[in-house]
Amino acid sequence: MERTKELWKQDGALFTGLGEVLFDMLPEGPRLGGAPANFAWTVHALGGRALVVSAVGDDELGREAAALLAEKELPAELFTVPQGTGHVDVSLDAGGVPSYRFAADPAYEALPWTERTARAAARTAVCCFGTLARYGAVTRATAARFLQAMPAGSFRVYDVNLRGTFYTPELVEESLAMADAVKCNEDELPVLCRFAGIAEPSPEAYFRYLRLRGARCFIYTEGAVRSTVFLDGEKSVRPTLPVEVADTVGAGDAFTGAFMAALARDLPLGEAHAFAAAAASFVCTRSGAMPDYPASFRQTLERAGL
Repeated sequence: MERTKELWKQDGALFTGLGEVLFDMLPEGPRLGGAPANFAWTVHALGGRALVVSAVGDDELGREAAALLAEKELPAELFTVPQGTGHVDVSLDAGGVPSYRFAADPAYEALPWTERTARAAARTAVCCFGTLARYGAVTRATAARFLQAMPAGSFRVYDVNLRGTFYTPELVEESLAMADAVKCNEDELPVLCRFAGIAEPSPEAYFRYLRLRGARCFIYTEGAVRSTVFLDGEKSVRPTLPVEVADTVGAGDAFTGAFMAALARDLPLGEAHAFAAAAASFVCTRSGAMPDYPASFRQTLERAGL
């Protein structure tokens, strides 16, 4: 990890969320989101250098997305394309756990490869990407070029984020081949193990599979129960912090962003895991995936040498 951490600390090096910017249509109204954008927001809110790379439509939602990112002072490379800005109808169960219904033919599936995306890739030290945006052929090709164009020693985080029917075994396996770290939850692990031919699903078995493919880190979250993080030869398990849940939208993205930000500050695995778990639990106490964080979170990283 030392070469990677040196790269993370270079002036201008970015933590980039590559993929979907969309609106979560929650019962109380629309909230800006999208897993890669949520990842970038978390890093930014915690004091890191972050960037969102995505596509929106030439429509009211697209203009609102750009305005909200600017209001949050979160840097973004947003491309305007003919498709409509992505949005998803979100319904919550009694525990605040969401289910999703996605709009068809969203802009985030049509992210182009241009000089702007190439420049962003050249500055990216950590990139979080997923399955959803890459379901579209244009974004799938652009994301592959982006990940290949990142500097030597950079870190590629695959947040599996399986939604509806917007994935295939081939797309997942192609994504795994480009990943240094993989993040999934308890609903996704059985699907991933089936794709991998693992008869008895477990996080340990899946990390062994990932290690054979070259990945170094596996983040496994189990909602209100616990989370497990594997990093090279280390393993950390922590119970989920009990909180009063508003909704769980974006909690996993906050975990990933906070964990990567903490690793970049040289926190040991256990401390980085505890910090990430606290960030995820905090997000669960707020509506939407991009809340403002208490100053204490940023101060924790500053004390660690941010």
